[in-house]
Amino acid sequence: VNETLQLSNGGIINSGTFGTGDAGTIIVTVNEALQLLDEGRISTNTSSTGEAGNIDITARQLIIDGLGGSIYTGISSAAEPGSDGNAGMITVAANEILQVVNGGRINSDTFGAGDAGTIIVTVNGVLQLLDEGRISTNTSSTGEAGNIDITARQLIIDGLGSNIFTGISSYALIDSNALDDSNTLADSNAGTVNIDIGNTVEVLNNGQISTSSVNGRGGDIYINSGKLVQLQNATIKTSVEGDVSEKAGNITITVPVLVLNNAKILASTLTTETTGGDVDITATQLIASGNDFNSEDNVIKAADSGILNITSPELNIVGVLANVEIPSLDIERIGQDPCSRSRENSLRNLGHGGTPAFQHEENYIRINRANDSDPNSNIQQNDLTTSQANSLANQTEYTITLSECSKEQHSLLNLQQDAH
Repeated sequence: VNETLQLSNGGIINSGTFGTGDAGTIIVTVNEALQLLDEGRISTNTSSTGEAGNIDITARQLIIDGLGGSIYTGISSAAEPGSDGNAGMITVAANEILQVVNGGRINSDTFGAGDAGTIIVTVNGVLQLLDEGRISTNTSSTGEAGNIDITARQLIIDGLGSNIFTGISSYALIDSNALDDSNTLADSNAGTVNIDIGNTVEVLNNGQISTSSVNGRGGDIYINSGKLVQLQNATIKTSVEGDVSEKAGNITITVPVLVLNNAKILASTLTTETTGGDVDITATQLIASGNDFNSEDNVIKAADSGILNITSPELNIVGVLANVEIPSLDIERIGQDPCSRSRENSLRNLGHGGTPAFQHEENYIRINRANDSDPNSNIQQNDLTTSQANSLANQTEYTITLSECSKEQHSLLNLQQDAH
């Protein structure tokens, strides 16, 4: 199509099979804008042993807008209840913008023995999922949920405060179709979500990126962003809800700057018999609202069986300083002892319980200590040995500003996590 293609008010392009043959592939190429509005859809499906067709869409702009209606609007491929064939793959490419809003959807699901299809989305510009817009793969049967691969310059997920899901998900759910031939609940697996963004990721106002399974393996979530991941009133999570020994999904985030504002990054399991559920974050800077990751507002938590690993040279948080075994500095090469008392650290009283900072008795720390009863009182400075500073820090919480010496010898901030 040279200009704009619009499907609205129930307009549909469909390919389906009700027999042993496969449904045909749908290919749509639009030079300008493809608009699916108010029950407009492009879909493939199978109700038998044949395969649902694949869907391949290319446009400069792609807008999927459900206009808040209750009837489906979007792009879908499905394996219907009682079918044995697989749902089709969905491939979408937009040069400028892909917008899925007001209940619009891109999804590949299975309700039968076959698997859901993979969804591949490539946007050279901005991908927006707004107000109940979603990209998802699901299984409610013995088949597997599909994977989701997203590549874009910028990703914005904004639920606009709605309690109905907005975002990206892969679920292995339970209903009557999820019983196998022996009438046992199927161990269907959730799919993997892989997100690669060149610029920024913003997940806002009840937006989510999530995977979940009941009786099978939880899906992994990988997020790689070139500049920023910002979570504001938002959640990234993977979970296994059943009492099973399957591996839980892992969360891996790699980004220069990670910002949390009333946000949660969670991997969870129902039982300790479930393995996995790791959370691995690599960021140059971690920033949390209120400078706190250990409150109910901002949570980073691995599953009970998982491992929490955070790698960041700069943590903008109230954390815990841990001793790190690092070779001693070459004093002669540097020219002076970097641990001399003239290279000052500082420790500021915050008025709550803290933890020891260092173990080396030869280090000295200069402490800025304010009067607890009068926060506006003049600051007193005292030189203390490390053991004295540790004793004091055990009684009161302090903000510690490290000298260059201490930064080199004690460079690791371990995020203290309440795993329960």
